[in-house]
Amino acid sequence: MLPSLRDKVWVSFSGGSMAMAPRVGDDFIGWKPPSGADEALGVVGFSIFPHVDHPDLSENTMAAAERWAAALPNPAYAIDDDTAIRVVDGAVDVITEGHWKLFAPTVPADGLPVLELAAPGPLRDSGVAAILDGTKTAMTGLPALHESLPAAGDRFCVVNSNGDPAAVIEMTRVATEPIGSVTDAYAQAEGRGYPDATAWRAAHEEFFRSDVVTGFLGHTPDLTDDTPVLTQRFILVGRA
Repeated sequence: MLPSLRDKVWVSFSGGSMAMAPRVGDDFIGWKPPSGADEALGVVGFSIFPHVDHPDLSENTMAAAERWAAALPNPAYAIDDDTAIRVVDGAVDVITEGHWKLFAPTVPADGLPVLELAAPGPLRDSGVAAILDGTKTAMTGLPALHESLPAAGDRFCVVNSNGDPAAVIEMTRVATEPIGSVTDAYAQAEGRGYPDATAWRAAHEEFFRSDVVTGFLGHTPDLTDDTPVLTQRFILVGRA
C-alpha cells in the first residue's frame, strides 16, 4: 500500500527506514517471509545500515557495514544517528552532521550511452569521484549541448578522463528551467562544494562561456536569469 500513497511523507528511524529498501541484508533478518529471502518493500532503490558506531551497538561498525553491503545487489548507505537520507521523487540527498558512506555494487555498463562530465582533467575526475562516493546527485548543462535530451529512467555509463567506464547512473528527474530558478538545495546536490545557488551559478556561467562550450556551440551563449538550463537529478546504480 505504501508506494501508492503519492501525497504522503514517510518519516522513519532505524528499522522503519530499512523497511523501505529492496533488501535488508542477512545481518538484519529477524524473520523470513515464505520466500525465505530478505526482501523489503523496495520503495527506494538502496539499503540502509543504521546506527553506525553507536556506543550501545559495538557490532555496528563501518567495517561491518562494508561486509554487509558486499552481499547486496543494490547500493547501500551506512549512516550514523546524526545522518538522514531524504528521497523526493526519486532524488536522494544525504543530510548529515555525522558520518556516512555509500557502498555500490559493480554493475555491467555494456550498451549504455556514455556520459562525459566536463572536459577530461581534474574537474571531470573530481566529479566522477563525487558520484561514486554519493555526494554528487545532480548535474546541469545547456539544452543545446545535447543531441537528444535525457529523461527520467535513462541510464548512462559515466567515464573518467581516460575514457574508462567508472559508474552507472539513472536519471530520476530531468527538467528544463531558467538558470535563475535553481535553488540552494539543488546547487548543493551537485557535489562540488557550492554553498548556495549564487556560487553554483557563477561557476556554471564561467563554464558555459568557456572555450570548450563556445567551440562546441560555435558561439558564446548569452546568459540571463531566463536562460534555460537542463537540470538533472540521478542516483548511482553501481560502479562500472
